[in-house]
Amino acid sequence: MAVYKIVFTTKSEEELIEAAFYYESQQKGLGYRFRDSIFLIINSIENNPFLFQRKYKQYREAPLKEFPFIVIYKIYTNEIIISAIFHTKRKPKNKLKQKL
Repeated sequence: MAVYKIVFTTKSEEELIEAAFYYESQQKGLGYRFRDSIFLIINSIENNPFLFQRKYKQYREAPLKEFPFIVIYKIYTNEIIISAIFHTKRKPKNKLKQKL
């Protein structure tokens, strides 16, 4: 079984932090639940990176169960690059701009 290293882009880190702060400002503890949901799905990706469908070229999308977000990632040799933490209510065209 291959071992993959998770790598966040600067943009995806910013999106994660921004969304977590937003949710925490709406309700105490909700930001932590959001962050935990992100890391739960990333753990699933790390364990089986091919589990989620390829949506655009080499990019795959993993949806969160509790929140309207998807984790956009690509597999590059022994790394999983987290390209975006994307809110699904945004314009889909923006999703492609963030990845490329």
